[in-house]
Amino acid sequence: MEKQTIDIESVVSFVYDNAVTGKPETYRATGKAKDIYNSYEFVNEDGVEWIIQRSNFGALLLRGVIRDVKTSDWMKSLHYANETLEDKGCQIVISEPEEEGFFQCDIIVRRTETYAENYYENELEDLIEDALHYANTL
Repeated sequence: MEKQTIDIESVVSFVYDNAVTGKPETYRATGKAKDIYNSYEFVNEDGVEWIIQRSNFGALLLRGVIRDVKTSDWMKSLHYANETLEDKGCQIVISEPEEEGFFQCDIIVRRTETYAENYYENELEDLIEDALHYANTL
């Protein structure tokens, strides 16, 4: 079997076949990196969190514990944008408020300002780039 490598920062969701219930569960990335042990947070439909270390993610994928991994570069773009804005004291936050599948982009300077709402996930990379340019003018 060829080793599959995926950067955990770009993972949008994955499927875990729960051995106890016998049902597959879909976990979605929350976009929150944890400082402890270089971990990333995922959550399923029931709100159950799964915090995975970067070093363990590839092993879980290779062993077939998780499957159907969907990735996107918007998380990398968000990470880069926030690194760029760090000196200005700004931060861009992407959230999925209430309706699944629609995302919101907030820019935090001294207060939170909603920059855009109701974007699909495949539009987030361009949205983050636009928000970065806007935040640089603040």
